[in-house]
Order: sequence, then C-alpha cells, then structure tokens
Amino acid sequence: MPDLAGRRALVVGADTPAGEEVARALAAAGAQVALVTAAPGAERALHVQRLARRLAQEHGLRPLAQAIDPHNDMAVRVMVRQVAKALGGLDLAFFCPSPEDAEAQEAFALVVRYATREMKRQGGGVVGMGHLDPEPLRAEARSNRCWVAVAPPGTEPAQALQLTQPQGVEGEETPR
Repeated sequence: MPDLAGRRALVVGADTPAGEEVARALAAAGAQVALVTAAPGAERALHVQRLARRLAQEHGLRPLAQAIDPHNDMAVRVMVRQVAKALGGLDLAFFCPSPEDAEAQEAFALVVRYATREMKRQGGGVVGMGHLDPEPLRAEARSNRCWVAVAPPGTEPAQALQLTQPQGVEGEETPR
C-alpha cells in the first residue's frame, strides 16, 4: 500500500461497499479524507457520517462527511470546492458509484471535471477508481495537469490505491 501521509483525498460514493473500503484504505495509508455519498438520501448520509466517526476513532483523523446528488453539476462543483478549502487542497479523488446507478458515467465526468480543476490549483493530482470508461475524460484531466485511472472490474478497492502511483496508469505520464 502506498504511503499517502499528508495527501488529501475525496471519496465520492463512500456509502457504497467499494467506497467504504477505499476510504478505510486511504485513512490507513495516512490520507486526510472527505467522504461523500454516491446518491442523495438520509440513510446514505447517515452511513457516511458513521463511517467518518469510525475513521476518526480508528485513525485519529477528522474526516469530512457530506451528502450530495453527484449527478447535479452545481452540487458537485460546490462540494469539491468546499472539500478542497476544508482540506487545504485536493490530491486524490475516487469515484465509487452505486452498482444500480445507470447514469454513473455522467456523475464520474462531473467529479473528474471539478476535482481536476481543484488539483490543478495545488500542482496536479490523480483521479482514480470507478468501473467506468475513462477515455472521454482524459483530455479534460490532462488539461488540468492530472490523469484519470479506472480500476478494472473485480479489483479489490484497497488495491485501487495502487492507481495513485504513476506506474499504476499504463500509457499516462504523471504531470510534474
């Protein structure tokens, strides 16, 4: 597992099983985390808040927890900006959609758009995780000195953290 001490990570979909595992792995690796739901709803919001409390107890962190509709352009834009301000920047963003989300690709595009814009302000970063198609999003990510990686279906969520390393993305160069 990579050492992510001091890195600032956003996990959209922290209410999904994969998102929760990614959030736990990030916290264990030393990252500051912001946990966001993959869909609106009180039950999902409570799940993310409980996860934030558990991570705080287990790792001594102060995770952020938010509930938004990741399909809403303005909600994603505002959430990413708030997370970046609260964490003092953004280095990593993971998108872990709910398996029943038929519009996950569109939500993924919003997360890539706004997260990479924030990462550019901090000197670059990585967007990883999601069983989606990264190809339509690569040009926008590159224009923000970032890159997009997608864990192949069946990848263990904790292994997705390897995508935060430059060698984890075949054919992509890490911006410096």
